[in-house]
Amino acid sequence: GDMPPKAERLFRFLTLADTHFHNRNNSPESQAGFKELLEKTKTLNADFVVVLGDVSAKDPPALAQVRQVANESGVKCCFVRGDQDKSEAAFKEAFGETCYSFENKGWHFTAFDCVSGSGKWLNAELESIPKGMPKIFLQEALPTSGLLALLNKHNTALSLTSNVHGHRHGMNGSLRDVNLPPFAGGFAVLDVLADGQVAMRWRPRGFAKSLAIVHPADGASVATGPGTILVNAFDSYRDVLKVEFEDGSGWKPMKPAAPVTNTFMEKLPALISDATSIKQ
Repeated sequence: GDMPPKAERLFRFLTLADTHFHNRNNSPESQAGFKELLEKTKTLNADFVVVLGDVSAKDPPALAQVRQVANESGVKCCFVRGDQDKSEAAFKEAFGETCYSFENKGWHFTAFDCVSGSGKWLNAELESIPKGMPKIFLQEALPTSGLLALLNKHNTALSLTSNVHGHRHGMNGSLRDVNLPPFAGGFAVLDVLADGQVAMRWRPRGFAKSLAIVHPADGASVATGPGTILVNAFDSYRDVLKVEFEDGSGWKPMKPAAPVTNTFMEKLPALISDATSIKQ
């Protein structure tokens, strides 16, 4: 995440991506996590939550359940349609229009449907925003070079996307382009600041315990034997060439404690050992 913000915070919102809610195998766990996050929204003093596409896993009936969870929480939720949200009609019935905009405390948000959204609508939407008003763009798919140029033309401060299940940050002109990992691994906390900046921190979820290993002081002892380290590769595991650890005598490989697969909820635990490197 970013360094702690130095300017006054205007407001905060949370963003989660690729929830893939389903009425069958992963729906109860995912929706329980969604309920937990919506409760946390209140303690984090966030104004609203953005669900950044692929709300369902090709399962239109799940959308109504998600809408019910959001309504019962009392938290304002803004849903963006993704390419796994196959039914435009079911999405509209649950959440309303698939292309829309809203404002919050002087900032303009544009949510765009990457599946069937109209470029004509987007151009008109961006042209309608008052000059000088800071803008944030929301879409599930990665932006094309043409879209990035259009957003830069209209002085958009931030583009938030998901889709590829990886955590990537970049600058394109004055536009900050951020792609977020799936909700299986966590969510982003975004603080919009008075100086026009947006500070972002990543909050992992699903961890009951954590362990920090540091260099021991002279005479101190540390735990020995196998230890488990969680390497959260999401579905971007193809980018992982190997996983290693360093114990003072050079880098050594780790072995996976579970099969490495391209599964949505995959978390890749690695055991410290001398076993074969993880290579894809």
